[in-house]
Amino acid sequence: MDVMHCRGYYHRRYSQRETDRLFRPVLNRIFVPYGNPESFVNLDPGPELFRNPEWKAFAGLSDPWSGGLSVSPLGEDDPRDVHFLKPETTDWEPLRPLFDALAEREVDEIIHMGRQLPDADTDNLDSLDHSMYGAVTSPPLEAACAFAYSQQPAFILGAGYAFSRDGHWGLYGSTDSFFVCGGEPDLIDRAYELAGGESTLKEAFYNRFLLLHGNDLWRPNLPMKSIILGMCKFSGWDPLPEMLDLDY
Repeated sequence: MDVMHCRGYYHRRYSQRETDRLFRPVLNRIFVPYGNPESFVNLDPGPELFRNPEWKAFAGLSDPWSGGLSVSPLGEDDPRDVHFLKPETTDWEPLRPLFDALAEREVDEIIHMGRQLPDADTDNLDSLDHSMYGAVTSPPLEAACAFAYSQQPAFILGAGYAFSRDGHWGLYGSTDSFFVCGGEPDLIDRAYELAGGESTLKEAFYNRFLLLHGNDLWRPNLPMKSIILGMCKFSGWDPLPEMLDLDY
């Protein structure tokens, strides 16, 4: 393990050997793993994501490792946008209510790992600079999470995970701009509260979909239909008619 500093935040980096010992067991307790035919994280998404059926979840159409959005989640002049506003800029952070809920629980570290699984004959078990199978950490802030993007040894470019050591929550998402976050009901309920209610997060999800779907240039940035419908299923939200009409 070593420590790196980036944009005013400190981050730890863990090799594959350290990750396999410290974090992969937690990851596998949270998520139905890649390769299981039922798993949503497969290239052909299955119907299950979280192992615990009692967990609550919510979804969003943004990249968890991009650092935020330049477009307000709920539309101009909506007073609920304050729940997502990054005070020092004019950016919005879709995961801010979750991170605030984690901070209240004194969770000061998020683990980031890529979806890719190591080969059996991987020879970079202890490397921090020549591996994609390790992990990096960040504080619970979206601007800090951007460190994990293409940063070895986690190298999140495409699908990846975020969670904390206690295993009480987990996020699966992609740099192709989507995420599903699940966790223990009291934690997710608090995130709902800090967002202004579950309905706020649902409306932000629908608004973002319609914004992208309604623009010919942005529409290709939407996930494929099976992912969109899975996001609705995990969140307990009805899909919009336009989601059902997707043809890819």
